[in-house]
Amino acid sequence: MSFQQALSGLNASSSALDAIGNNIANASTVGFKQANAQFADAYAAALGGAGSNQIGMGTTLSTVAQQFSQGSITADNNPLDIAINGGGFFQMTSSAGTPTYSRAGQFQLDQYGYIVDASGSKLNLFPPGGSSTASPIAINNGNMGAVVTTNLGMNLNLDARQTVPTTATFSPNDPTSYNESTSATVYDSLGVSHTLGMYFVKTGTNAWNLYTNVDGGTTQGTNLFGPAGLAFNSSGVLTTSPSGPNTGLSSMFGTPAAATTQGASIGSAAPTLPLTVTAGSNDQFNIALDGGAVTPITLAAGSYTTSAALAAAVQTAIGAGATVSVDPASGKLVVTSKSTAAGSAVALSAVTGNTGLSALFGATAPTTGSQVAVSGGTAPANPLVVTAGTNDQFSLTVNGGTPLSVTIPAGSYTPAQLATQLQTSLNALSPSPDATVTANGSGVLTVTSAVLPATPAPTLALGSVNNLGSSSTIALALPLSSASGSNGPLDITLNLAGSTQFGNSFGVNSVTQDGSAAGQFTGLKVLPDGTVQGTYNNGMTKSFGTIALATFKNPNGLIPTGDNQWLENLSTVNGSGPATAGTPGSGANGILQPSAIEGSNVDLTAQLVDMITQQRNYQANAQTIKTEDSIMQTLINLR
Repeated sequence: MSFQQALSGLNASSSALDAIGNNIANASTVGFKQANAQFADAYAAALGGAGSNQIGMGTTLSTVAQQFSQGSITADNNPLDIAINGGGFFQMTSSAGTPTYSRAGQFQLDQYGYIVDASGSKLNLFPPGGSSTASPIAINNGNMGAVVTTNLGMNLNLDARQTVPTTATFSPNDPTSYNESTSATVYDSLGVSHTLGMYFVKTGTNAWNLYTNVDGGTTQGTNLFGPAGLAFNSSGVLTTSPSGPNTGLSSMFGTPAAATTQGASIGSAAPTLPLTVTAGSNDQFNIALDGGAVTPITLAAGSYTTSAALAAAVQTAIGAGATVSVDPASGKLVVTSKSTAAGSAVALSAVTGNTGLSALFGATAPTTGSQVAVSGGTAPANPLVVTAGTNDQFSLTVNGGTPLSVTIPAGSYTPAQLATQLQTSLNALSPSPDATVTANGSGVLTVTSAVLPATPAPTLALGSVNNLGSSSTIALALPLSSASGSNGPLDITLNLAGSTQFGNSFGVNSVTQDGSAAGQFTGLKVLPDGTVQGTYNNGMTKSFGTIALATFKNPNGLIPTGDNQWLENLSTVNGSGPATAGTPGSGANGILQPSAIEGSNVDLTAQLVDMITQQRNYQANAQTIKTEDSIMQTLINLR
């Protein structure tokens, strides 16, 4: 049997050397993954089981396992050379229409516009628009059509120090009839560029007129248009509203009632929860309401785990003369007098020998001041339907500061839901006004300020705001005198959102527009997210799709077919499993590195060492045959 064992060893070493030789031969093959020959021992099978003293029959080739570790990535100058950095395979379609998979990202365009490798297999792309099915997509290298301008955005500052021009009748040819001017390039349906001139004329305090013309036109109604009024508030913010003011204030509050002021005290710190209140230890503090006598307050002993529970217990202890609440921003306890008359006040103090004041309201003395509140004159509709740009906004001004615009999302709200959403919107403002919104049993909304210094008297005001979303846009219909045959007029929405009127020099901060001239295809580029973009000489780009990658549960089960490609193997034994398609960076897929290639992952040094090892194994197995032959010769020579 030794001959058979040795022969199996020779075959094993030969197979291992074959695998090593193939690895070495492909050390410079892009995307190649090295393979290792793996072996298993062999025993004779016998009916009824085998004894424990069996001597093996040698070895057998178990599998040739591919190693899918990352190869080194080298940059080059070909925009269609693509390396995968991480997991996944390029999804390909062979010339016979068979799905194949590859790590070799050396691509080019064929005569039909497909992205292909050297064997002619096409690279699969997901089409633009989010389709889940990938397939070969031909790249159209024709010219990009012109895009007509429909939206023009401009952010600028008008100088508040300017005065009304000396010439009352506007003319674009008379600089004394306007204060400032600028221009932008727009495009018609054939990609012909036109100059849109804009002239700004101050008409009064915080008020301006805007005139526009096309290609230097001077004929009113033909190629000269205006005026369109622009208005700014006292803070320099553009507020013109062609569609009128936002009705959010009236729909939510009706006609708000007059503000009321009540004395209040707020803790210097939020209580530490859970708070254990012990009789005779930390259960008492003093209160004086509206200038009255100092009265000791005793809180029920127990453990309080939430601010709401603690506030309710303090409310019970104080009784009907004041309201106890939790400041939503800080978690501090607030005690507010119910009196709105002059002299309304809340004074808190400690009881000698008892730490109740510091436990509830902070180690330092509570802050004494006032809260101001504004309630709605009527309850909102139940439910109230809120529409963006129509009745979704109102302004809030605290202590004469900058008016803050409060906006809630469109939707349908009960009064309680409306109060909750308004509270969320207030908390999200920067700076936050630290105010509280509540709805009473009738649905009437009330906005209450934080505790403010009592002197000077605090103020809180609600007001209407303009529909700023529409106020910053002006519709322009511009007939064209061009003989190019383009469609006209140019219907452009001019958006001046963010424009200001400050005491600085006139300046245009940014200009954007969505039109372009026709463009000639100049090449392709691939983004790290797999997007294949065409570039054009008009500065625009166009997406042709996203490169499709695939992952497998068992990459070692893939079937190598040559040309740096594999086939999926759906066998139930050691198969690869089906391909899971995705885009670069999603799931287990790596990202792409354009203008780069992934080299072979063969480690030449390790392969040469393995070669020496297998050579020794081969020699040792040959020696076994030689020894067995010598023994057999001895037996034959016996007489």
